[in-house]
Amino acid sequence: MAADPSTLEALASAVGANDAEAVAHALAAQPDLASHLNDPMPNDAFGATPLLGAIHHGNREMVDLLLRPAPTSTRAATGGPAASAYSTIKAR
Repeated sequence: MAADPSTLEALASAVGANDAEAVAHALAAQPDLASHLNDPMPNDAFGATPLLGAIHHGNREMVDLLLRPAPTSTRAATGGPAASAYSTIKAR
């Protein structure tokens, strides 16, 4: 099932704005969005995923939201950045 493009845009905007609360809202609004977290964010020239955006901002809360396991029916079986990549983020 494809995620709603407006929800993908909302997630990308929330990550770009470093807004963990908006990321949580976008993920809660459409549970299927979890299966698209390894996809490049819309309109990102370098193909960054939401997790890479959260790491760039050093936002541990947002990283934790994006790494939270999705329901198995929607979880993507794709690769992506190693979870250990965020272990160097300093708590804010």
